[in-house]
Amino acid sequence: MKCGFFRWVFAVLGLVYSLGGNAQTIQIQSARAPELGKISLDLYLSEKPDASTVIYLPGCNGRDRVGSQYQDFHIEKIREHWANPVNIVRVQVANDLTQGAENGVCFWGGVEDPRSKGRIITLDAALKTVVVQNWVSRQPWYNGQMHLFGFSWGGLVGLWIAGDKMPSSSLKSVTLIWPVCIEGAAAPYGQVTLPTRIYATENDPISEPNRCPGLFTGNREWLELHLYPGNTHSWMTHPAQNAGATYWPNWKRTSYSFYNPDYAERTWSSWARWAKCLESKQSSECRVGVTPKPVP
Repeated sequence: MKCGFFRWVFAVLGLVYSLGGNAQTIQIQSARAPELGKISLDLYLSEKPDASTVIYLPGCNGRDRVGSQYQDFHIEKIREHWANPVNIVRVQVANDLTQGAENGVCFWGGVEDPRSKGRIITLDAALKTVVVQNWVSRQPWYNGQMHLFGFSWGGLVGLWIAGDKMPSSSLKSVTLIWPVCIEGAAAPYGQVTLPTRIYATENDPISEPNRCPGLFTGNREWLELHLYPGNTHSWMTHPAQNAGATYWPNWKRTSYSFYNPDYAERTWSSWARWAKCLESKQSSECRVGVTPKPVP
């Protein structure tokens, strides 16, 4: 079963290169991971060799109207701020569940406690992300430099990846945008084993980023909080997003959202500089020039 999966994927990649080696967008639909079922990917491969790879985990919307808009926007921003050739692997773990249904998995339902169901979903998504990570490391276009960028719900999934409960040693960095760290949503993730950055506003009622470090054990030297003033949640979604409030029935909280170009651009640029720095230097050297909030 496993061999058949990789033969199928390599056949798809062969098609990419047979089309001329340009920056083609190939969606792998129903790519079967042996032990975890179906994982859908969107591949954005550079036409130039020796490009680094960014694994992008989108938010809970999946490919609904809102999610499709900001996902494609984020691909553009990754390319823009990386500046050099880059391979992007967009993992559609949310859309695999929702198939583009409005609101995606943002509001978990069902008979069981939605918070418990949410933890199960994020753990499963993290396991699938590790499978994707291992798959990337075997591809002919992989140059040994891989980074994770988790946005919103993808940031919550990425909390698992940052801890030692997941085998993620091949990653150079983990970046999480407003991951949910409120009580009942998150889980103990073990010790931080990878350079990890969390970007959020200080008083985001859905993220509660100041709680994030307490979810990890041991030395938190590799964990950085980059917090902006305010309580906005979705400040990095898309410029066309309407400002407003959203009530989250699963958490019984309201979040306030509007696109903040200053916060967004500072995040994209500082993330790219830091991640690229880590490819050739130690984590401590790459903190030069930034003033992250001290991690307790």
